Amino acid sequence: MLETSRLLLRKWKPDDLEPFSRMNSHPSVMRFFPKLLNKSETEKLILKIDEHWEKFGFGLFALEEKFSGKFFGFTGLMYTNFRSFFTPALEIGWRLDQNFWGKGFAKEAAAEVLRFGFENIQIKKIVSFTSRINHPSRGVMNSLGFHYSGEFEHPRVKLGSSLRTHVLYRIDFEDWKNKK
Repeated sequence: MLETSRLLLRKWKPDDLEPFSRMNSHPSVMRFFPKLLNKSETEKLILKIDEHWEKFGFGLFALEEKFSGKFFGFTGLMYTNFRSFFTPALEIGWRLDQNFWGKGFAKEAAAEVLRFGFENIQIKKIVSFTSRINHPSRGVMNSLGFHYSGEFEHPRVKLGSSLRTHVLYRIDFEDWKNKK
């Protein structure tokens, strides 16, 4: 559906379940999430992603490396479905297999998704958020031109968890256009 020089951002295929399930059960990949996901929970997540696509015509794209043809995660846009001072909002998110970290894939895929969101869907503002301690994702947000917009306690993360405090970043169409 979308393409960069190294990546295909596409709809999900049944063959994505196994590698996605391995990713979601890997402690390094999920270190900034409240828990590891088993295969059943991963299947439910894919169903939720598919439902978002059906309802809105966009969502989280499966990532495939062109060179190898390997699925290695997702990047895309989803509406948030929890209550906070900034919701409702459209969030950009990503999750990559650890074998694909440190190669610029998260930024490359997210930049293409931002372009798609602002140019094709004509979104006016996009948010991104993560645990305060997730410095790699915060670095991607900063490099994409997002602006830090404060902190919040994520209602779906247990009280007392080191992951509960999240940082919020935002980018609007004008900021994105000026960053290009």
